[in-house]
Amino acid sequence: MGLVEIAASFAAALLTGALTRGALRTYLLLALSVLAVYRFQPALSLRFFDFWLPSLTLAFVILTWFLTSRPESWKARQNALALVIIVGITTFIELSRYVLPDPLFTENAPPPFLQYLVFAILLGIIVLSFSWLTRGQPWIIAAAIFLAILVLVILKTPALSLQTSILVRILTN
Repeated sequence: MGLVEIAASFAAALLTGALTRGALRTYLLLALSVLAVYRFQPALSLRFFDFWLPSLTLAFVILTWFLTSRPESWKARQNALALVIIVGITTFIELSRYVLPDPLFTENAPPPFLQYLVFAILLGIIVLSFSWLTRGQPWIIAAAIFLAILVLVILKTPALSLQTSILVRILTN
């Protein structure tokens, strides 16, 4: 991420704040934030990981929201619209591989659409399963917090990060 990206982000936030109000501002900032998650991800040597890592980050955010919110709020119009915005922009970035000659939102081309579709379906099943299982089960939230801490420890410890990278490379040939 360079000064150009920082300046563009700053300008987009200022324009959004100055030109929009209310719900439109909220949804536009959400959309810009999702784009920023993908745009600021540096290129990785593992194939398609500069798309998958931001996608997994957003998936974990969505899962955490489902785990920590009340079931009544899941069906609220503004929350459903926010979920549609997140999934829609991720799908748009995925499909941009077929429209744009060079990747605009990621450093490398996103994966083929079939891989993304399988990911989205599995994510939907996982989120729905967890949301169904968490009703009255506070230990699920504790397990999610533990999982988040474990992922951070693996990513931030050089030896564990290297071994995880080796494992992923072996799994993906």
